[in-house]
Amino acid sequence: MRSPTRRRDLMALSLAAAGCVPAVGPPAPPPSLGVAEPRDETGAPPDRLAMVTLRAALVAALRARGIDAEADGLGRATTELRLTLVQRRGPGLETPALHEGALMVASLHERGSNGTRITVAATAPGVPAAPGEAEASVLAEAAASAVAPLLLGRPPAARDGADITATGRRVRHLGQGVLAVGEDRVDLRAVRHGHDPIADPDVPVATDITLADAATVSAASPGEAVITLYQIDPPLTGLPSRQPGIDRSIDFRNPADLVKSAYANAVSVVRTEDAAPVAVANHPIGHFVVKLEVPGYPPVLTGMTTIHRSDAELVDLTIRRELGIGGILLTPQPGRLNAASEVARELALRQRQLRVVDGLYFRPEGGRNTGPEYLLDAGNVVFARIRVPERNATDALAYLAEFVARGGHNRFGSLLNRPFRGTGAGCSAFAMSLLQAAGVIPFVTEPTPGPRPEAPEAFGPLDFWRAMHSQVRIPWAHIGCDERVGAARSVAAQYTIYDLLLHGERPEFVTAATVGLAEHVRGRFGVMATTIFDVGVQTPLRNIAVAIHRRDPLDRGTYAWGGEGIDIPFWENARFSAWVRGLWRSSPRHPGIRLARQGRFRGLDIDAMAAPRQQEPFFAAADRREEALRRPWPPAMTCAAAFARGLE
Repeated sequence: MRSPTRRRDLMALSLAAAGCVPAVGPPAPPPSLGVAEPRDETGAPPDRLAMVTLRAALVAALRARGIDAEADGLGRATTELRLTLVQRRGPGLETPALHEGALMVASLHERGSNGTRITVAATAPGVPAAPGEAEASVLAEAAASAVAPLLLGRPPAARDGADITATGRRVRHLGQGVLAVGEDRVDLRAVRHGHDPIADPDVPVATDITLADAATVSAASPGEAVITLYQIDPPLTGLPSRQPGIDRSIDFRNPADLVKSAYANAVSVVRTEDAAPVAVANHPIGHFVVKLEVPGYPPVLTGMTTIHRSDAELVDLTIRRELGIGGILLTPQPGRLNAASEVARELALRQRQLRVVDGLYFRPEGGRNTGPEYLLDAGNVVFARIRVPERNATDALAYLAEFVARGGHNRFGSLLNRPFRGTGAGCSAFAMSLLQAAGVIPFVTEPTPGPRPEAPEAFGPLDFWRAMHSQVRIPWAHIGCDERVGAARSVAAQYTIYDLLLHGERPEFVTAATVGLAEHVRGRFGVMATTIFDVGVQTPLRNIAVAIHRRDPLDRGTYAWGGEGIDIPFWENARFSAWVRGLWRSSPRHPGIRLARQGRFRGLDIDAMAAPRQQEPFFAAADRREEALRRPWPPAMTCAAAFARGLE
């Protein structure tokens, strides 16, 4: 049984994370906190003394704020603080680039639990040039200032506030990042997800999607706000290819090339090129994140991603049940919002030179692993910084709050799903939805994509979305489904993932590319990031282990999009990246789009101040779906019947 002191401290932490303070009662004793030794991810050679000095300074700074902190705190503290120093001094970037000074990530954990209570980013400008007590003091003060409100509580939100209602429910900003959405409240600094903390310990109890340090927004003039899209490309983007002219990013030419490109990127490793290298998430299919900066509101930095259970479901259900590429692309998964600190850390790491290990060609020779390795200088990140009218940006903020209030952030959507339909969102659909809500993309209900644009370099601020709006027809032969999309039973596709991976490949190439692949890469470079295409780690592609999983062992099937199937419009992040990179080669033609840099990252500055406000109701389709779900639906006997209902 938990002691009264332990229950009191946990309650205080929960209240603080929710932005509340107890209304009555005697003053509570200060919360007890154990401070773990900080972790150094700056890439510098290990300096244990610097980390011990930082911890001592942090304990002192927390005590000065009325928190009963001590180093470690084993046996007494109910909560542990873990601090990661990501960078000591910024790269000297111009606003609105990344953090100018030091960047730290602080997380709170309950003792005896693998889960995280909450994680926040802390920044410190003006850090001294050398490690020591002066540097430790500056870093500790910044970290303590970020952590103290989580333990002591923030001032309570106002009962009423600025009305930022757009085309959805009534939304009011109550201050401190708290928004009232109808009768619900959404705290952007402590977003709650609907997952079981026991089953999904990787999902924090509360997720802070704001950057509290960025009080000044990077707007050029009054009345402006900024929405920035960051596209993190797969590791092999732009690297040498065995097919001249074909980029090794995600390849949508046909189902087989899509799976092969995802596999090759999944088994490739990314790390910083430092004296003490730091592993970086590899994002084998790419990842969109978005930053929303509105004057008077906490800046938001987040994206939609999967949780660990999603990866297990992919292997145990989608792949093992042989649902094919259609099953992967069209089956939603458990999801969550990225914490702002999580995104800030990765973008900061990608501001360094990176080393990519081409896992597809990695092999053991003479007792060690050899193979292609490449140095990247641009972080594999492109961006678009879009300036919009302030009122358009508050529309996007109101939409985001209602999206969370409706629970859409708990479901990582398939290519078919959209946040406005109440079916969740993938990272691309989520990022684009903020531009849709802000009126930069002129629709909520997506039109049928037209032909691929012939001159994307001529796009302007209000039609550049056409560069990434795509469509694919997935044949029914490649689509499997199960109860997750309303099928009565598991229905296998005619082609498995292994058919797609091995289509058209010579046996000697497969053997050379995959002998001991996952184990050897993992052994040299540590645990690879889990991904939704982590097939090679689970079942290395070799010999009979693969043959028994093939439904087309003679490789005589049809491996192309089209034919009898389902048309899927989607936002293709690889095309967004190709558009930005293409403009850097040829220069934009429209005066409202200019080339821009954020440190190592290449991107665009887009003037969308002429964008009209969105007029379509945000969640009308979601309301219709909810009404339809109230009707009794018999389980569908085929995948075509399951998707014909329009509930996904």
